[in-house]
Amino acid sequence: DGGSARQFNYNWKVLIYDEHCSDILSPLLNVQELRELGVTLHMQISSSRENIEDVPAIYFVRPTQASIDYLSEDLAKQLYDSYHLNFSCPMDRKLLELLATKYADSCGNTTANLRLYDQFLDFVSVEEDFFSLNLQNSFQQFFAQNANEQVIGQAVARVVDGLFAALVTLGVIPTIQCPAGGAAEMVCQQLSNKIYRTLSNSKSSHLFSGDKDPGSSSATPKRPVLVLFDRNIDIVQALHHTSPYQALTDDLFETKLNRVKIVDSESGAVSNVSLDGRIDKFWDVQCGELFPNVVEAAEQERKRLIGLEQEIKRKAQDSQSDMGGTSNLHDAVS
Repeated sequence: DGGSARQFNYNWKVLIYDEHCSDILSPLLNVQELRELGVTLHMQISSSRENIEDVPAIYFVRPTQASIDYLSEDLAKQLYDSYHLNFSCPMDRKLLELLATKYADSCGNTTANLRLYDQFLDFVSVEEDFFSLNLQNSFQQFFAQNANEQVIGQAVARVVDGLFAALVTLGVIPTIQCPAGGAAEMVCQQLSNKIYRTLSNSKSSHLFSGDKDPGSSSATPKRPVLVLFDRNIDIVQALHHTSPYQALTDDLFETKLNRVKIVDSESGAVSNVSLDGRIDKFWDVQCGELFPNVVEAAEQERKRLIGLEQEIKRKAQDSQSDMGGTSNLHDAVS
């Protein structure tokens, strides 16, 4: 968690995460940005890790039995100077009691500098205005022939936790609408109940403090509309789209977390291309355009780059006759 990281009085930190939280971080922070936050080493919680003295460890994991077991092993081995445990969603009471028991058993007579933070980050921000719950095979979990109440209940709980986390992050309390019956209504009811319980609890009601516009004198609450549908209502319609660049890319290539895997048909070589608008300005501008327009824009961009290349070569040649030998070359590459 960046907020808690800034509170440390250390120059260096270690970041430990599980696979679920790695997907959450991947579209948001690259290695350079982590280093700017003082994170010099980042590792999977399931990996083999050595003791690093006098260094705090920031954990970002999903509260599960497996993550509690790994945390307990780290505490028993005293791998780090302090432990700042950030969970992607609030931990239920059973897991909290399990962690407390394992902590007491692991540390024995010693004590560890341990802090717990409940985060609401159980979703993946793929783009600035688009997020995903990053659930695998969710449609099958709800509608498979062998789906039972327990599996469906767990799937509904994951959807509710993810949507609730997104609403807390946005600081809004929506008006929720859904058709009667089916999984959508189950999600709607549980999400509504969770929001109500949160607002009724004085200790957690501040989570939605961002639902008021600070620039408004009346502070009128913003109430966006959250519409929930069952995917089996009209799943064919989701496949009927026009030909924008982004949609076709998703159809034709394997995409995950803003990365596209491209396989060369002749050599079989695999390359990964980032679709991060912060890095690729062409993608940022053209991703929503129709593909014929993108082809035309790509040709114009190609001609522009060729012109820049020729200009750099010309200035580089001119710099060879320059007595200083550097000024024109500097202008060329700048």
